[in-house]
Amino acid sequence: MNMKIGIPSPCPLCDAEPVSVSRLPDKDAYEVECRRCGKFSISGTLYSSRDIPNTLRPWLSAYTRQGQKHGNPTRMLISSNIETLGQDMQKVSPRDRAEHLLQLLIKQTSHVGAPVEFSAEWDYPLATAQNSQEAMFHLGELKKKGLIKFHSMTHLLVTHDGWAYGNPPPFPTASPSRIKVDMATGEKQWDVFICHASEDKSTVVDPLTTELEKQGLRVWFDRDVLTIGDSLRRKIDEGLGSSRFGVVVLSQAFFTKSWPQRELDGLVQRELNEGKVILPVLHNVTHADILKYSAPLADKVAISTNHGIPRLAQEIIQAIRPSADIRDKAESPTPIEPSGADATTISILNKIPIHPSKHDTLPSLGGESSTAFFSNRFAKSFPGVRGIQWFRNPIEAVKRLEIFFTNPFVFRDSHPIWWWRSGDMYIQSFSKLTEDTVLLDHQELRIDELAAVNNGSYYQAFIYIKTKPSPPSGLYDTSRIHEQVALQGYAGEEFALLRGRPITRAEYDDGAAVIDGNVVDLNGEARLREIYLTSYNLIIAAHESPINTDQFYELRADLLNRILRGEATLEELTNAVLKLPRREYYNRR
Repeated sequence: MNMKIGIPSPCPLCDAEPVSVSRLPDKDAYEVECRRCGKFSISGTLYSSRDIPNTLRPWLSAYTRQGQKHGNPTRMLISSNIETLGQDMQKVSPRDRAEHLLQLLIKQTSHVGAPVEFSAEWDYPLATAQNSQEAMFHLGELKKKGLIKFHSMTHLLVTHDGWAYGNPPPFPTASPSRIKVDMATGEKQWDVFICHASEDKSTVVDPLTTELEKQGLRVWFDRDVLTIGDSLRRKIDEGLGSSRFGVVVLSQAFFTKSWPQRELDGLVQRELNEGKVILPVLHNVTHADILKYSAPLADKVAISTNHGIPRLAQEIIQAIRPSADIRDKAESPTPIEPSGADATTISILNKIPIHPSKHDTLPSLGGESSTAFFSNRFAKSFPGVRGIQWFRNPIEAVKRLEIFFTNPFVFRDSHPIWWWRSGDMYIQSFSKLTEDTVLLDHQELRIDELAAVNNGSYYQAFIYIKTKPSPPSGLYDTSRIHEQVALQGYAGEEFALLRGRPITRAEYDDGAAVIDGNVVDLNGEARLREIYLTSYNLIIAAHESPINTDQFYELRADLLNRILRGEATLEELTNAVLKLPRREYYNRR
């Protein structure tokens, strides 16, 4: 066997090749560097003999790879310790392996939203798995709980909930009432987080935190606070990822921090997805100050510190915990006597409408239920349909979708139309790109066929869409499509378009891209796109449809995947929907 320094040789643990092997100075031992097993040392005798039982090899691969990723020195592998080291790794229970994998993925990221490269074929030791199939199972468990999602063919993203669960903020003095995010339910650890500049800590943040905690809220605020040069998005993501709401203290000191507009993208996106999340607090600043730095925040109603911390705390409590029982528990705020010009504003606690909101220009749904709205749109787009009617001509299917998504379908008080697949989201934009391709929010869908389903009561109607594969963007390695298909039933990739030119999702997240060898600031011009490299399907239905239940999540995903594989029919999916009780039986927001 060739053992010359630097000569590639098969890995003694997993047989991968080529690997780098170097002899250690003054020792009968070698340092091996393997893509799968990481960097480790092994005795010359064991390296030469390869006398390592096959049953131990995956466990030893997990030991060496994870040790390197955690930055922990691993023991040299010798004949007398390999069994003990392997058995120690076997003690990690199957239930804990997915959680350990999540922690390792987080360890490889600098912030929430940073893509993590992962290949089940090469990275299964990170999951303490025996093979790539077991690693895919653990990834599936994490994805099912909303803790990760696919970013591209080669990368994963740890979600806000994943980050909060796997890497909660380290507060050793936290009270017992401050619970972690529950892996099964996704419950947030904190009620509210406070993002602020260090200059406002003593005057606003410390007393506000004390007041909110007195009233029973679980408060996260950045103990290290923001300093010049900090990324606001990273700080906000750390807190917002584990909190239900975010208070942002806007002040002149805050505006001196590094806060380019693009760093609010993640924040604004969560508001678009979930509704009200950000609660701006004004501290000695004007509307012009806010508009200069953030148009989205300038559209929001803010609360001022002018009338004191107790009143400010009460307004925040009413905004995030409006139930009567919480109001009854809260201590009475310190009375504030109005005087002078303040007398006219004290009745509204100085809630300042900074700027007319874009939502104010939208019509109101007027109390109409989402199921009634959906049913009316369905009837106008698919008149006479009873049962299941297929539209297998993509051009005709797109025409029907254009009718269905005639404006308005988004309202200031409701998003009645949602889509479901491996997750759920309301629809806020629709456009036709070509005769057979539409843009549904940022999903680019090449329509293959469509089915209008009206097989029961009006509230059970839905639209089923199947798409054709799209050509890849050319930005990513597509050799691992099978891994995505094995995990979620289809494969896709996310990227962004800058003036019609594709850039990677990572470049979009960073706010800049390399174009023709030059670094170009995106200036908010790039637009996200998600395409599907294999056949894909989804459901469109009313927000209050029976489809919108956690209880139907797994069965829904399984049926959609089986339909793609030709193992199930739309009739089976329809029958499953008809068996679901009406939406009122579920306690969802």
